Amino acid sequence: MQRLMGLETEYGIYIEGKNPSELVYEAAELVRCYSSTAFATPWDYRREDPRRDARGFHVEQLQVDPVDAQYDLEGTSAASMTAETRSDRVLPNGARLYNDHGHPEYSIPECVSLRELVAHDRAGERIVWACAEEYMRRTGLKVHLYKNNTDYHGASYGCHESYLMRRSVPFEHIIRGMMPFFVTRILYAGAGKVGVETPGVFGDVPYQLSQRADFFSVEASVDTLY
Repeated sequence: MQRLMGLETEYGIYIEGKNPSELVYEAAELVRCYSSTAFATPWDYRREDPRRDARGFHVEQLQVDPVDAQYDLEGTSAASMTAETRSDRVLPNGARLYNDHGHPEYSIPECVSLRELVAHDRAGERIVWACAEEYMRRTGLKVHLYKNNTDYHGASYGCHESYLMRRSVPFEHIIRGMMPFFVTRILYAGAGKVGVETPGVFGDVPYQLSQRADFFSVEASVDTLY
């Protein structure tokens, strides 16, 4: 059976000389450093509704991560308040390159095989790094990119997986079938991290197999930030 699937990777980023509240603007600038001709820009948001849950209901508002909120409020420069803080590019290979808040993000095109998926994911790494190199050339600032899921200061970000399937499948069946897979694959494919970031947890935790286990509180939610 052929199933359409894809990946979206939010890259961890550190720019020397910039504080976290400036990264939204700088991540957008990094995306604008894409040198080739984009297929389409900007992204068309008309059919998107971030408050519509896949389980069939609509929420009035999304929660805000208090860790992210404190960075949004402190040290915000006039430039980052007035300049465009969203940059979107649809690339000739079908991928989407954009900034999600303070992270450059690369969404690969739809794939029908794991080989194709991995190839596009690796291409995304090269494209994002090429943007970083151009950004460094223009600004003289050193950029560090990380393919991880946490900044080790209480903020988490994602690597998203997409699978095309029938809408008629009850969502509880999806959770029941996918949850064991998501949990057990960490045993053989988890990148891991040093330490613990769960508030109120004390003791020596030298290493965890999962980078994001500290941040989970529910099995499924329309909220992606908190």
